[in-house]
Amino acid sequence: MLSSRRSRKQGQWGGNWCSQWRILFDPGQEKPADLGGVIEFKTHYSEDGNVHFRRKHIRKTKVYETTDPEKWAKEVVDAIRKIEDEFHNGTDDVCTGMGAGALKSLRRVLPLTKERFDWRPMRHALVQDMKSVEGKADVEREG
Repeated sequence: MLSSRRSRKQGQWGGNWCSQWRILFDPGQEKPADLGGVIEFKTHYSEDGNVHFRRKHIRKTKVYETTDPEKWAKEVVDAIRKIEDEFHNGTDDVCTGMGAGALKSLRRVLPLTKERFDWRPMRHALVQDMKSVEGKADVEREG
């Protein structure tokens, strides 16, 4: 079992990686050994909402060296490393594509007011300036 956990309370996130591997073989036999494993990655982000991400992967492969213990150990480690690297790269691809895909589709196109919000701050400053000038003009006309 390989396991790692990391969290950061100030950043309001946490996550863990856990992989379990099992190998079935008869020592000294020419028949390939069966290596199987489960990799699971979970993360949670809670600032301004709750986002959970979980990815689980089940893989099987063969280990062909079963007679030499040193070669067998190296082949087992290399097989696990290859599978976990593929899982890690795949998870990275899923997360990279998620912002443009799934998460974007969950976001509202228009806010509840049904009006688009202009994110350019200069426009807001200009509107505030116009309102303050307009308010002064109204006071001068009344006075």
